[in-house]
Amino acid sequence: MRTLRFHKPVVLSPRFGHYRYVASVTEAGRVLLHEWPDGAANPKCNRAAQLVIEAIRGKRKPSEVRRALIKAAEASGILVDDGGTQPHQIAAE
Repeated sequence: MRTLRFHKPVVLSPRFGHYRYVASVTEAGRVLLHEWPDGAANPKCNRAAQLVIEAIRGKRKPSEVRRALIKAAEASGILVDDGGTQPHQIAAE
């Protein structure tokens, strides 16, 4: 299986105080399935998971999965940095 790496990692905080650097399609799938916070799933998470499957099958590019992961993480409030110049703030609850 090919690695399907992202051009830049996405930094998430699925557990408060712990950072997760996601650098490939397979890592994105692992995070979405096993590390996403309980109660934080949303339709954008489902879309990202679907794109992971499609990318593994060769029908999508890693960049599409990366964008969907960023949107899902933003919607869930766990995005720390999308690889741009400004880190995103994690909302304190």
